[in-house]
Amino acid sequence: MNRYNLPRNMASVNANTGLTFISHRGMHLNGVPENSLDAYRYAGLCGYDFAETDFQPTADGHLVLMHDATINRTMRNKIDYSVISEDVEVNSKTLAELREGYVLASDDPRYRREIPTLEEFYITCKHSGIFPIAEIKNIGITAEHVRQAFEIGKRIMGDGNFGFCSFSTALLDYARSLSDNILLLYISTDILGTTNEVTGTERATDKTWW
Repeated sequence: MNRYNLPRNMASVNANTGLTFISHRGMHLNGVPENSLDAYRYAGLCGYDFAETDFQPTADGHLVLMHDATINRTMRNKIDYSVISEDVEVNSKTLAELREGYVLASDDPRYRREIPTLEEFYITCKHSGIFPIAEIKNIGITAEHVRQAFEIGKRIMGDGNFGFCSFSTALLDYARSLSDNILLLYISTDILGTTNEVTGTERATDKTWW
């Protein structure tokens, strides 16, 4: 049962504007880091119905919230909050190593927390009344990672109460094979180079994503 009562061909729409509002990487402002649990809690407080995140795999098989393949842009050394001098790829470290050695980058020490997991993202969204959407990266993410993300989301949110978005039609096809109920968004780039999320528009292959 979809507790958000979403129509199969559309996310929720603001009654006044007709627009769908999705908090991209959470409400990351005023020192709150992107893809942090604080960012998603604030998104809920600000009235967002949907929130997007990104995930990357660790060396020991966990899925953590991170947009980039490396942690350098969004994290700092935990011991002294110094800039990380050499590239550190997410998949080169275990979850324990990431949490013991680094914190999320923020001008506000209150938000310098450990890297969160995808499981913690779903739990936070559930408590905040937000519909979670996780982007499936088309580089570094395999079908097995998609299955893992799906199983985590299904266990915490329930089938149909979370979604995926991606530039990869192949990974969206695989996600659809896991469930007919999850919301899937295909991210396209138009001729001007602007990224758009397409919800349900038929593509050349005559497929729709949900």
